[in-house]
Amino acid sequence: MVHRSPHSFLTGPQGLLLTSLTVHPDGGLMVSSMNGGPYLLAEDGGWTELCSGLPADAVIHRLESDHAAVYACTSRGLWVLRGAVWERTDITAPCYRLRSTGSQPMAAADDGLWVRHGDGWVRTDYAEGPVYDMLATPQMIFMAQPLGLAFFDRYMQTLEPIPLEAVPTGLTVLQGSLLGAAGGSLMIGDKRGRFDLVRFGRIQVLSVAEAGGRVYACTSRGLYRILTWNGKYHLCSVKQGGPVTDLIQGRSGVYAATLFDGVWAVPGTERVRA
Repeated sequence: MVHRSPHSFLTGPQGLLLTSLTVHPDGGLMVSSMNGGPYLLAEDGGWTELCSGLPADAVIHRLESDHAAVYACTSRGLWVLRGAVWERTDITAPCYRLRSTGSQPMAAADDGLWVRHGDGWVRTDYAEGPVYDMLATPQMIFMAQPLGLAFFDRYMQTLEPIPLEAVPTGLTVLQGSLLGAAGGSLMIGDKRGRFDLVRFGRIQVLSVAEAGGRVYACTSRGLYRILTWNGKYHLCSVKQGGPVTDLIQGRSGVYAATLFDGVWAVPGTERVRA
């Protein structure tokens, strides 16, 4: 298990440009980068490359964890880590995101939305064309697609597209409103099917993530909490710096992956060990 002070930097192999972050079943952190890996950060602080089984030309879009399994969403499909070796799943088209929805994980891929069924994966008819991200509620499945968003109503079995100026990613919910990052802006839903894209000066919103009961914006200039007051959304700085690319809830706190500064623990989120 990784335990560090709130301001410690876990840089890993020198020069890595980190793009995503997840938790290994043993409690360690795993990272992907533009120029190597994926890597596992061991409890003693050492980094181990885990690339056995992955095609040499595979680009990792995201690393994801689901219960006791780690997945790699790649340009060559979805792969699952078995021990120290990656194995191919039924999804062979480029895969962009995996999310847990209770007992049925979903995967967003170039050929649509997939759900895990038993030991395999089945493609649904919820979407036509590529899906880049998704967020499921008991009634709705929200999907990011090339022209914007699409809502699939599970009860009515209907699909409603909502065109946007940019493709949203990092979908999450804050106080009942759907949020995401779209073209450097913060996408904000009004709970009635309309969406605004809000810019914050020179700060580009790269992704939006929920961790530890808080919603964060990973931006080109550091990490910010997203807060609301007086009916407006605001970015409150957690730590300024270079681009932050991903954020997860680890076993001992919240961790952020950065493009140039490795992995660091988010101040104020560390958990006290029993």
